[in-house]
Amino acid sequence: MTDKLKDFIEQLSVQEVDSERVFNQYHEDYNFPHFFTTKTNLLLYLTQMKEKEPKTILIGEASGKNGCALTGIPFTSLNIISKQNKFGLFGFPDNQQNENLQKENTATMVWEVLEKLNFCPLLWNAYPFNPINHETKKNRKPSVKEIENGKPFLKELINIFNISNYVAVGKTASAFLESMRINHFSIPHPSYGNKQKFYNGLKK
Repeated sequence: MTDKLKDFIEQLSVQEVDSERVFNQYHEDYNFPHFFTTKTNLLLYLTQMKEKEPKTILIGEASGKNGCALTGIPFTSLNIISKQNKFGLFGFPDNQQNENLQKENTATMVWEVLEKLNFCPLLWNAYPFNPINHETKKNRKPSVKEIENGKPFLKELINIFNISNYVAVGKTASAFLESMRINHFSIPHPSYGNKQKFYNGLKK
């Protein structure tokens, strides 16, 4: 199974993107030398999750510049992966989280809720790379074409993990799953004051 995961990550790492509009955090040319870290992080996470045999996947919109673009793992930040959580994921148990490490609001809220609900679904994004606004250098919504490019990666992940339950976080993720004709449960994105709605939706 590790070989399948390695092949999956290798496919991510060779995906060509418009480097002025998208950052592929796994690509050697776009993210040297940090591509090795993001690929290793993702392999460790997916390997750990495979052992847990999750049946539910939580789908977000895209990698964020302060989160997955740095760590390689959806819905995380450097701060979150610095310490092992209650599910036994990420860092070492005796590590203290370094408050100076990069945080990401959505990631922080998502993990607070997951731990509170004692729920550990597989995490992924409709578009696994970081779409960037060329002028502001900030995150932007992925285009229709970019979303299309994300479909093969989700299909492969579904096959590897035998996923049967799908939860879309936000409207973009919901539209993404609808376009793939995948029945899913849709919940609000936790940002912009929707943390409680996100919690209630996930609990339901």
